[in-house]
Amino acid sequence: MAGKSPESSLIVRNIRICGRRTSVKLEAFEVQVLARICAAENITIHEFCEWVDRHPARKESSRTGRIRMAILDYFVALHDTASDRQIGEPDDAAAVGRNYKGSSGPVRQAGGPMSHGR
Repeated sequence: MAGKSPESSLIVRNIRICGRRTSVKLEAFEVQVLARICAAENITIHEFCEWVDRHPARKESSRTGRIRMAILDYFVALHDTASDRQIGEPDDAAAVGRNYKGSSGPVRQAGGPMSHGR
């Protein structure tokens, strides 16, 4: 049987990346968490997804996978910042959590999980 089941928890979100409209399918909880991250960081979902899509440290095979892993990285970074441990940190420390800003990303709060440093 093709298509999604009526009980599916996947939500299709339209986003803009580099001015082009595309869509991603995320679980309802992932959409809620993404909205909370964006509110906390004072950015739009489009800005978050565009940054994730363009970030050189993101190696996941699909855009949706990159977004999902960036959400997870964000919370790992929060944990690492709170506990000052490096659990789950990538070799170059350039995942979403520690280096979101970059030269083209939105401004982050100093010391926050999406800032340049800790």
